[in-house]
Amino acid sequence: WSIDIGSLAADGLMYNLNDLEYVDFSQSWWNQEANETLTIAGQLYFTTSDFLLHDKLRSYIVIYNADLAEAHQLNDLQSIAEEGRWTIDVMNTAARQVAADLNNDGKMNAEDRFGLIGGAAKDVTMYIASMGNKIISKDENDNLYISMNTEHMINSIDKFFALYDKSISAFPEEFAVYDSADCYTYAYNIFSSGNSLFYSTMLGGMELCSSKCNFDYKALPMPKYDEQQEKYLTQPDDITLLFNVPASVSDPDFCGFMLEALSCISSRTTLPTYYETCCKNKYTYDERSMKMLDIAMQGVTYDIGFIWNIGGLRELVMNDAFSRKNNFASNYKRNEKRALAEMKKLIEHYEILQ
Repeated sequence: WSIDIGSLAADGLMYNLNDLEYVDFSQSWWNQEANETLTIAGQLYFTTSDFLLHDKLRSYIVIYNADLAEAHQLNDLQSIAEEGRWTIDVMNTAARQVAADLNNDGKMNAEDRFGLIGGAAKDVTMYIASMGNKIISKDENDNLYISMNTEHMINSIDKFFALYDKSISAFPEEFAVYDSADCYTYAYNIFSSGNSLFYSTMLGGMELCSSKCNFDYKALPMPKYDEQQEKYLTQPDDITLLFNVPASVSDPDFCGFMLEALSCISSRTTLPTYYETCCKNKYTYDERSMKMLDIAMQGVTYDIGFIWNIGGLRELVMNDAFSRKNNFASNYKRNEKRALAEMKKLIEHYEILQ
């Protein structure tokens, strides 16, 4: 899992992929965004390519109930996305038009109609990433720095919590009071029964929609912060798999040969079978949703701070998810010193491994 792999690399348990014979990172089957982001001090210990499907199916998208959208006379959401105007504010407005406490009991449950059902409480980190926020970034000299302590981050959190108002939206974990054994299924059943406009999920979640939903649903990319944001972004979640070569391997060059061969052939076999045949033809039913998936997947991004959870910064926003209170500024202040120390230590580890 991505949340575990960083510490293993820093402990020297992985082979530097840049030192492998036969691997040609200039080829199209390698993920250049992952390679550039995950390289520290000239070293790359884990990455992804067309050989790996898990990072694709765990990248976030939005599914929406097209029947509900039509019934409430919403604007064509996919046209809005095509025009670059699909923002979290637009999503919030649409969600509020549809959400309703149908049984008038003052609380939202399966008998009501939601604006948004999340895939999990960790969705908060996925939305924050889609609005152009990174925990750790690189400067023009490839040096790491903490990039999350900004006004843009604080505003992004406010925008997200406006959408995740308890009167219109919910996390699966909040339904444990109704089904503690499987609150995730309980939440998904609300969407699949037609009682939520939006459902934020992973690309892999489309298979569930295909098998359970008896209404017309469509795909959208994750929303932008505003229309000025250059492109739509999505981030693989915390349990996304990435691959590496163990430092103890007896024949690293053979590993390099196989990774190159598998990545190359997968770009013509397994990846198009999964993405083109399954996701775009079996799990969606309209050409515009296919285009939406392409737009979403062109914006896959990675974050060193998210994978390493430097200074516990990954948890700062998620810890406020259930209270819907934006305590980022004070939480960050408490964690900044620790984060700076851990980032320095990480860089030192990588320099020692050179």
